[in-house]
Amino acid sequence: MLDMRIRDQLQHGRTKVLTRTECTAISFVCHHSDLICISSKRVFILGPSHHFYLDGCALSSCKEYDTPIGKLPLDIESASTSCLGALPLIAIPAIEELRATGRFESMGIKADEAEHSIEMHLPYLRKIFEGQDIKIVPIVVGAISKQSETDFGAILSSYLAREDTFCVVSSDFCHWGTRFSYTYYYPDADSVGPAVRLTRSIAPNATYSIHESIRRLDQQGMQTLTMGPTTAEDAHTAFAEYLESTQNTICGRHPIGVLLGALASLEKSKGMHSHLKWVRYEQSSACLTIRDSSVSYASAWVRF
Repeated sequence: MLDMRIRDQLQHGRTKVLTRTECTAISFVCHHSDLICISSKRVFILGPSHHFYLDGCALSSCKEYDTPIGKLPLDIESASTSCLGALPLIAIPAIEELRATGRFESMGIKADEAEHSIEMHLPYLRKIFEGQDIKIVPIVVGAISKQSETDFGAILSSYLAREDTFCVVSSDFCHWGTRFSYTYYYPDADSVGPAVRLTRSIAPNATYSIHESIRRLDQQGMQTLTMGPTTAEDAHTAFAEYLESTQNTICGRHPIGVLLGALASLEKSKGMHSHLKWVRYEQSSACLTIRDSSVSYASAWVRF
C-alpha cells in the first residue's frame, strides 16, 4: 500500500489555488453528466514526472493508495468472473494489459511517493466517487517526443472510449520567475512582435503588468487546446508549436500530449470527435516585478 499524505503546500504553488481549479472541472463534469460518474468503474490519472528522468511512461507497482478520506485500489486484480454460455468471461485489469504491451516501465515506491502530480488528485477523486467501487490507473509520463505522445495515446485510446472509464490529466501552466529560469514577457497587450525576457535591468512596462502578460501567454496555449471544431490531431500540432515558440513551463505538457494522441486515435478509428471547454484559470500570485514568482493553473473538461 502507498500512503499518500497530502502536503500542506505544493513545492511551487498554493494548494488552495490548485484545489479551486481542479475541483471546478471534475465537479462540472459530474454535475452536468451524472451518468458519467455513476457508471465509472476505472479512473486513469496521467501526470508528469518531477523527480526522476523518464523517456517513456511508467506504471505504479502498488496495490492501492491511501488518502486522508479512504483507500483507492489500483486496477491490478481481475473483476468477478461472469459466464456467457459455457465460456467464462474475465475482465483483465488495465495495468496488467498495459504491462503486457512492453511499452511501460515500472515506478519504484520512492518515486511513487514523491510524485505530487498524481497525489494531489487522489482525495478529490475519492470524494467524487464516494461509495463507488472504482479502481485507478496512475501513469507517470516522462519527457517524450510528440510521436511518442501519439503512440502512447493510441495504446490508451481504447480505454478512453469505454463508458466505464474516466480520465484525469494532471498539469499546471506557466511557472514564472527567476526561480524557474523563465521570465517571458509581452511588453503590452497589443504586442504582435516577439516577447522579451525580463531581467534586473529590463523592467516590465508600467501600463502592462507581468501577471497580465502571463495570463495572455497561458490563454494562447489554452486556445490551441480548445477542440470543436478543431480536431485533436490539429490541436496536438498547434500545442507543440506553441511550446516550441514560447518555451512555456507547463509541467504536464507531455501528459496533455498523450491525451491528444488518444483523442486523435479515436477520431481516426471510431469517428469520435472531441470538444474541450475551459472552466477555470488561476495564478498563485499576481507578479508585478522580477522579484516575484507564480504558478498558473487551468482546468478543462473534454467530451467525445
